[in-house]
Amino acid sequence: TLNPKSITMGELYGEFNLMTNEWTDGIISTIVREACNSVAQGDNAKKWICCDGPVDAIWIESMNTVLDDNKTLCLNNGERIKLPATMTMMFEVNDLAVASPATVSRCGMVYLEPVYLGWRPVAHSWAMHVMDKRFEGSGEKIMTMLDTVGDKTLAFLRKECKEHIVSVDINLMMSFTNLLDSLLRAEYGVKDDNLDLMLSKFFVFSYIWSLGGNLHDTSHKKFEEFARMTIAELVSDFPFDNTVFDWKVDHATGRFVHWSELVPEFKYVHGAPFFNLIVPTVDSTRIKYILRAQIDGGHHVLIGGNSGVGKTVIV
Repeated sequence: TLNPKSITMGELYGEFNLMTNEWTDGIISTIVREACNSVAQGDNAKKWICCDGPVDAIWIESMNTVLDDNKTLCLNNGERIKLPATMTMMFEVNDLAVASPATVSRCGMVYLEPVYLGWRPVAHSWAMHVMDKRFEGSGEKIMTMLDTVGDKTLAFLRKECKEHIVSVDINLMMSFTNLLDSLLRAEYGVKDDNLDLMLSKFFVFSYIWSLGGNLHDTSHKKFEEFARMTIAELVSDFPFDNTVFDWKVDHATGRFVHWSELVPEFKYVHGAPFFNLIVPTVDSTRIKYILRAQIDGGHHVLIGGNSGVGKTVIV
């Protein structure tokens, strides 16, 4: 899977070095060449190339010969590589607004509307095929809790709240599953003997910081009031003294502890440049915690914020 818009045409299909006139293969030409070599060696397994990104005339027109019945990739160096019968091209796009009729007529179309697909297939697949293998029985428990709060929370966010970055329901649910997946590990104190305790606590923590983490400041109070009701359905010992964003799960005891207890002490280094001094705060501490958990879990993270708020320093 690759996003063709994230790289240049030369990196995608291949290009000549202007200094040496030497040809260098691109990503797609390399993948196709490797597939042809594997077929020549007797490998008849099905292979897919998925282009996940916007379709436009800049790069898709070079695919027209690939999408024809002859399935041939034509490169700028005059080489023609015929795709084996076991290889299929698939394009995952949001729309075809700028695709030419030549491209559209060469592809079979499958249109999926989010309203019919929903978030459950993605969450169920993750819970049963990832979490259930890590902790037996956890998948069904996660889906039970998601069924309790998922639909009504998403409906509330769409109706009452404003987001910093526009999202869709599946996107928010993937953010939730990624964060929960990162935390339900032995490094964070989760074991088979304390799974029931830690699962519900980390579920609530992930619920707050994924579904409520992208909200505009003006929507925090609305989400706060709503989240208090839904959290009460999941855990009985959540402390509502402050906001729901002020609490973290202690890895050793499973209790909710205030972020202020975890802020490291600031130590002044004499002679250090002023702009190199970083004073830890509650905000920086919890953002670093979530960032580290996601990275350790192997997931990508997008940090949003206005210019000058310290995103680069935290990273």
